Amino acid sequence: MFKRRVFLSGVAALFGISKAAKSAHGGVRKELDPMSSQEKRNRFFALAIAHQQQGEKEKAVSYARACLELCKLDKTMGDVAAGQVLHIGGITVCLPDYLHECTALRRFKAAGINV
Repeated sequence: MFKRRVFLSGVAALFGISKAAKSAHGGVRKELDPMSSQEKRNRFFALAIAHQQQGEKEKAVSYARACLELCKLDKTMGDVAAGQVLHIGGITVCLPDYLHECTALRRFKAAGINV
């Protein structure tokens, strides 16, 4: 049971979902998300590339779409600055210096991800 809870917590953290807390009325409320949209965008980009390299095309497309949706929120050059190296499941993914919608689409196309 402990392993399953840790796994589910990891999956929730991957998508930026924090643990839900019960409200006074018995409903469920979400706590504030500590991961910024830029961090999520970068993570989704790396996950799309990593899943494509592992042959998991459906997952790659879904992460690519999530990345592109977050790219649409960027308004300034500071928002699109990335230039990181992320390690996803043993695969190293180098993010471009500026990750905006056009750059992401170009990289996804080059990797064989049809969005």
